[in-house]
Amino acid sequence: MSTLREPDSKGALSLEELFEQICRHSDIVENAGKIFQVAHRIDCTVDDLRAAVQVDPVLAAHIVRRINSAYYNLSKPVHDLKQAMSVLGFYDLRNLTLVSVAARFLDQHLSATTINRSLLWQHSLGVAAASHLLARIACRGNPAEVFAAGVIHDIGYALLDLYHRRFFQRVMAKRDPREPLYETERQILGFDHAELAARLAEAWHLPTPVVEAIRYHHIPEQYLGPHRESVYVLNVANYFCSRGGWTSLSGVAVVPPPDCAYAGLGLDSLALSIFWDEFPGVLERSLLLAEA
Repeated sequence: MSTLREPDSKGALSLEELFEQICRHSDIVENAGKIFQVAHRIDCTVDDLRAAVQVDPVLAAHIVRRINSAYYNLSKPVHDLKQAMSVLGFYDLRNLTLVSVAARFLDQHLSATTINRSLLWQHSLGVAAASHLLARIACRGNPAEVFAAGVIHDIGYALLDLYHRRFFQRVMAKRDPREPLYETERQILGFDHAELAARLAEAWHLPTPVVEAIRYHHIPEQYLGPHRESVYVLNVANYFCSRGGWTSLSGVAVVPPPDCAYAGLGLDSLALSIFWDEFPGVLERSLLLAEA
């Protein structure tokens, strides 16, 4: 997917060079990778996941805090990870762990000035929630997996801003609301934010459908692999959120999904009617999780 860089992009790091730099400066990549390597084992149990998370007391505390937030609206607060595990099912807990890891990762980004971290985070969780809803209504893709893809599909923007800011600022300076930003990214960087986010998902041992959905969420028509449904769900959910004003960046083009995405999801008038009825409430609830 990468393209030739512009002549003025001399000094820009390749995708792998940049990712190696990120890994050197953030131990969250390696630590989270160990947790999710356990969490996504086919024989992983709730106790296995708890043991993996408890190695990082800060992460465990973040998970407990979010479970006690307005998003879950529990009648009684939980006080530790063991209690938390009894409240949530395995898949919900695994995704909450991903949310907490991604939030900590973005906390490193607070000093960055090129993008609005809060908008990015709200958009990410909005797309995650919309993807889960769309997968459930269309009976396409795995709802838990597309939720996970939504959580970090745009985290590449934050990574570029934090670790490759000079070149990312060049990208942002050339943004045009009539042209897809990912094309400008490829011209200047040789790759785009989706490819960088997918590389992070690989390092975190997330399932292949999650990785591929992230990598191709702007260009689903180019994906020829076996996980088309997940790619289509994320692409359409991302579009619906962006068109509704829940964008990760301002002043960028919002490209409609290709016909293959709608056709692949089998979205008829009844399915869309159900989706639009539930969509506003799902977005509002996702805001509670973003603020937790």
